[in-house]
Amino acid sequence: MLASYSDRQTVAVFSLLQAHVFDPVSVPYLRVTAAKILEKVEKWGKTMSGPGHVTTYEKRVEHDQALSQQAFRDRYIQMKAKYKHWVPQWPENTDPQKFVFEEVAIASYLCALWEGPGWRGGGKPQTFVDLGCGNGFLTHILTEEGHIGKGYDRQKRKIWDM
Repeated sequence: MLASYSDRQTVAVFSLLQAHVFDPVSVPYLRVTAAKILEKVEKWGKTMSGPGHVTTYEKRVEHDQALSQQAFRDRYIQMKAKYKHWVPQWPENTDPQKFVFEEVAIASYLCALWEGPGWRGGGKPQTFVDLGCGNGFLTHILTEEGHIGKGYDRQKRKIWDM
Protein backbone atom coordinates (compact mmCIF):
# COMPACT_ATOMS: atom_id res chain seq x y z
CA MET A 1 0.00 0.00 0.00
CA LEU A 2 1.38 3.41 -0.97
CA ALA A 3 -0.18 6.67 0.12
CA SER A 4 0.84 10.12 -0.95
CA TYR A 5 -0.56 13.04 1.02
CA SER A 6 1.36 15.93 -0.48
CA ASP A 7 3.92 16.72 -3.12
CA ARG A 8 6.60 16.92 -0.40
CA GLN A 9 5.85 13.82 1.60
CA THR A 10 5.20 10.30 0.49
CA VAL A 11 4.71 7.58 3.01
CA ALA A 12 5.08 3.99 1.96
CA VAL A 13 3.61 1.22 4.03
CA PHE A 14 4.42 -2.41 3.42
CA SER A 15 1.13 -4.18 3.27
CA LEU A 16 0.63 -7.61 4.70
CA LEU A 17 -2.64 -7.63 2.85
CA GLN A 18 -0.84 -8.90 -0.22
CA ALA A 19 0.75 -11.70 1.75
CA HIS A 20 -2.71 -13.25 2.24
CA VAL A 21 -2.25 -13.66 5.99
CA PHE A 22 -5.53 -11.94 6.91
CA ASP A 23 -9.09 -13.10 6.64
CA PRO A 24 -10.61 -11.47 3.51
CA VAL A 25 -13.48 -10.12 5.63
CA SER A 26 -11.03 -8.02 7.70
CA VAL A 27 -9.22 -6.50 4.69
CA PRO A 28 -11.51 -3.43 4.35
CA TYR A 29 -11.05 -2.65 8.05
CA LEU A 30 -7.30 -2.99 7.76
CA ARG A 31 -7.29 -0.55 4.83
CA VAL A 32 -9.25 2.03 6.85
CA THR A 33 -6.88 1.54 9.78
CA ALA A 34 -3.83 1.92 7.54
CA ALA A 35 -5.26 5.15 6.08
CA LYS A 36 -5.82 6.56 9.58
CA ILE A 37 -2.29 5.63 10.61
CA LEU A 38 -0.90 7.35 7.52
CA GLU A 39 -2.89 10.50 8.35
CA LYS A 40 -1.31 10.52 11.82
CA VAL A 41 2.18 9.96 10.39
CA GLU A 42 1.66 12.90 8.03
CA LYS A 43 0.48 15.10 10.91
CA TRP A 44 3.47 14.12 13.05
CA GLY A 45 5.80 14.72 10.13
CA LYS A 46 4.50 18.26 9.76
CA THR A 47 5.35 19.03 13.37
CA MET A 48 9.08 18.54 12.77
CA SER A 49 10.90 21.82 13.00
CA GLY A 50 14.24 22.94 11.64
CA PRO A 51 15.57 24.37 8.41
CA GLY A 52 13.03 23.88 5.64
CA HIS A 53 10.34 22.44 7.93
CA VAL A 54 7.08 24.12 8.80
CA THR A 55 5.68 23.34 12.21
CA THR A 56 2.03 23.25 13.16
CA TYR A 57 2.80 22.36 16.77
CA GLU A 58 1.13 24.50 19.41
CA LYS A 59 2.24 24.19 23.00
CA ARG A 60 -0.92 23.68 25.03
CA VAL A 61 0.51 22.67 28.40
CA GLU A 62 3.33 24.18 30.43
CA HIS A 63 5.71 21.52 31.76
CA ASP A 64 8.55 21.62 34.26
CA GLN A 65 7.07 24.50 36.22
CA ALA A 66 8.13 23.22 39.63
CA LEU A 67 11.81 23.09 38.71
CA SER A 68 13.83 24.29 35.77
CA GLN A 69 15.60 21.68 33.68
CA GLN A 70 18.88 23.53 34.16
CA ALA A 71 18.58 23.40 37.97
CA PHE A 72 17.96 19.65 37.76
CA ARG A 73 20.85 19.08 35.33
CA ASP A 74 23.31 21.06 37.45
CA ARG A 75 22.34 19.16 40.58
CA TYR A 76 22.42 15.79 38.77
CA ILE A 77 25.94 16.36 37.42
CA GLN A 78 27.14 17.26 40.91
CA MET A 79 25.46 14.30 42.61
CA LYS A 80 26.39 11.79 39.89
CA ALA A 81 30.06 12.62 40.46
CA LYS A 82 29.60 12.36 44.23
CA TYR A 83 27.86 8.96 44.25
CA LYS A 84 29.35 7.16 41.23
CA HIS A 85 31.72 5.25 43.54
CA TRP A 86 28.74 3.08 44.51
CA VAL A 87 28.64 1.41 41.09
CA PRO A 88 31.69 -0.89 41.50
CA GLN A 89 30.83 -1.77 45.09
CA TRP A 90 27.08 -2.35 44.56
CA PRO A 91 26.20 -5.39 46.73
CA GLU A 92 22.78 -6.21 45.29
CA ASN A 93 22.07 -8.64 42.43
CA THR A 94 20.64 -5.82 40.32
CA ASP A 95 22.28 -3.72 37.61
CA PRO A 96 24.36 -1.12 39.49
CA GLN A 97 24.45 1.35 36.58
CA LYS A 98 20.67 1.41 36.42
CA PHE A 99 19.91 1.52 40.12
CA VAL A 100 22.63 3.90 41.30
CA PHE A 101 22.12 6.54 38.63
CA GLU A 102 18.33 6.21 38.63
CA GLU A 103 18.24 6.88 42.38
CA VAL A 104 20.76 9.71 41.95
CA ALA A 105 18.47 11.28 39.34
CA ILE A 106 15.44 11.10 41.64
CA ALA A 107 17.44 12.48 44.56
CA SER A 108 18.83 15.26 42.35
CA TYR A 109 15.34 16.32 41.39
CA LEU A 110 14.10 16.30 44.98
CA CYS A 111 17.15 18.14 46.33
CA ALA A 112 17.02 20.80 43.62
CA LEU A 113 13.29 21.21 44.23
CA TRP A 114 13.54 21.34 48.03
CA GLU A 115 16.52 23.68 47.98
CA GLY A 116 15.11 25.94 45.28
CA PRO A 117 13.68 29.42 45.80
CA GLY A 118 10.06 28.42 45.15
CA TRP A 119 9.87 25.69 47.80
CA ARG A 120 8.05 26.51 51.03
CA GLY A 121 10.95 25.21 53.11
CA GLY A 122 13.19 28.00 51.84
CA GLY A 123 16.22 25.76 51.36
CA LYS A 124 16.00 24.20 54.84
CA PRO A 125 16.44 20.43 55.23
CA GLN A 126 13.20 18.58 54.54
CA THR A 127 11.76 15.70 56.54
CA PHE A 128 10.52 12.68 54.60
CA VAL A 129 9.47 9.03 54.89
CA ASP A 130 10.09 6.56 52.07
CA LEU A 131 7.59 3.71 52.46
CA GLY A 132 8.58 0.68 50.43
CA CYS A 133 12.08 2.06 49.98
CA GLY A 134 13.44 -1.11 48.35
CA ASN A 135 17.20 -1.02 48.62
CA GLY A 136 17.03 2.27 50.53
CA PHE A 137 19.62 3.98 48.36
CA LEU A 138 17.39 6.97 47.65
CA THR A 139 16.87 7.44 51.39
CA HIS A 140 20.63 7.17 51.93
CA ILE A 141 21.40 9.81 49.30
CA LEU A 142 18.80 12.25 50.61
CA THR A 143 20.07 11.94 54.18
CA GLU A 144 23.67 12.34 52.96
CA GLU A 145 22.54 15.57 51.31
CA GLY A 146 21.34 16.86 54.69
CA HIS A 147 17.65 16.00 54.63
CA ILE A 148 16.04 14.11 57.49
CA GLY A 149 14.27 10.88 56.66
CA LYS A 150 13.65 7.20 57.13
CA GLY A 151 13.07 4.40 54.66
CA TYR A 152 10.97 1.33 55.41
CA ASP A 153 10.72 -1.91 53.47
CA ARG A 154 9.50 -5.43 54.26
CA GLN A 155 12.65 -7.16 53.06
CA LYS A 156 16.18 -6.52 54.34
CA ARG A 157 18.72 -5.76 51.61
CA LYS A 158 22.49 -6.38 51.45
CA ILE A 159 23.18 -2.68 50.97
CA TRP A 160 21.80 -1.94 54.45
CA ASP A 161 24.86 -3.58 56.03
CA MET A 162 27.32 -1.28 54.28
